[in-house]
Amino acid sequence: MSRPVEGTRDSLIKAAIDVFSAKGFEGGSVREITQAAKANQAAINYHFGGKEGLYREVLKASVQAFAELSPLDMGRLAEMDGPQAVEAFIRTQLKALNRRDQLGRFLRIFTWETLSRSEVFTEFLASEKLPIFGVAELIVRKFLPGTTERNDLWIAIFWLLSQIETFIRPDRLERPPYSLKVDDSFVDRLGERLTAMTVAALAAFGADQRRRLSPASHAAPSL
Repeated sequence: MSRPVEGTRDSLIKAAIDVFSAKGFEGGSVREITQAAKANQAAINYHFGGKEGLYREVLKASVQAFAELSPLDMGRLAEMDGPQAVEAFIRTQLKALNRRDQLGRFLRIFTWETLSRSEVFTEFLASEKLPIFGVAELIVRKFLPGTTERNDLWIAIFWLLSQIETFIRPDRLERPPYSLKVDDSFVDRLGERLTAMTVAALAAFGADQRRRLSPASHAAPSL
């Protein structure tokens, strides 16, 4: 592949990351991407076969970036207790969603998918394992018994991952009817409150699982 052609391909991916992180797959238009990349739609078709193919490349780049850039190191999280791990998870995502670096953009792409799941993403999940799922599983297992059923484990994982989605667009919170001032102080308080509520909910869910799975709960009542 010649350098100019390769450069066009890289420019399209970079522009697509910016557009999809801001508007999601459905909201991000090919026109916006090509304008930002100074290319045309024919270039997208040539390199990626269309918008869907371009988005798949963005998702691949997102997975790689999360693995390389995320401060949510699995080794460090494994050494933390449940509340510490939840706090690290919540605060890292809040900071990433409100900053403008690459990791923040990639995390916003994943968060858009929790709000409006695209068919491309669904197909992508069938062949790729997202690192964020491994992180979430490690955290929720700190609260749940080892014998928790797979369905209940996934319910806890999805619930944990959904805690940030409301705040994917801080600008919306600044408009009526909320009219909140989304600054560093707000994000810090938000992290504190979300951590406390998430820890309490996971602890309660874990306690319920232990009650249901304990032998005593299945024993016949004595006469």
